[in-house]
Amino acid sequence: MFTQLFFGISLVILTITACSSLSSNSPIRAKELAPDNLPPIVGQAAKVVETPTGSIYAFSYHENGQHVTCQALITLNAQQQAIPQKRWAMRCSRPSVQATPRQVITRELSFSSDALFDLDKSKLSEMKPQGRQRVEQFAKLLRNEYSEPPKLVVTGYTDHIGPPQAQEKLALNRAEAVAEILKQSGIRQELITVQSKGSAEPVVNCPVISATPELIRCLQPNRRIKVQVIGN
Repeated sequence: MFTQLFFGISLVILTITACSSLSSNSPIRAKELAPDNLPPIVGQAAKVVETPTGSIYAFSYHENGQHVTCQALITLNAQQQAIPQKRWAMRCSRPSVQATPRQVITRELSFSSDALFDLDKSKLSEMKPQGRQRVEQFAKLLRNEYSEPPKLVVTGYTDHIGPPQAQEKLALNRAEAVAEILKQSGIRQELITVQSKGSAEPVVNCPVISATPELIRCLQPNRRIKVQVIGN
């Protein structure tokens, strides 16, 4: 059975640490934000520097594991202390966070060709009713289990009995028939890729050379349609 496929910042409570020196020629590049209407109570300003636009009251802290540096334009009194403001216009910057790539999951399901078709049959009209029902149930499972439609790779395989080109064509026709049922069951065509690998990648190797009923039964696992489901 197929495996189931699924800023207000409160500066008051933050510890202040020393930040790097600010160059007088360095522009202030930061994202505007509206912090508390009071400067940090815990700790002191890390640096007060003179710039062409006035003094800058700079400090830094850690938030959620990130080092954040904030700057506020201030006026100094005669004692070279910052004059309190009713509201501090802060500019804060933080390191950009690298988004972790989402891992794409690939799952596989194999349909036995013998359960879908009689020997050497491959047309959609020749698919067994029970086989068609299995493919339709699979499509329904995909629609129910995935929040976003996954991509599908439908690959046909055969045994090695017969000319290689004929076997590759047979496998392709069977894969296309399965893909057609998936499309009729609501899977968008652009999400489905169809291919054939003929007798390549056998599941079993049978010692009998001649095309006997025993050999045909032995090679049954090689006659299959594999569906790779790529998505989360």
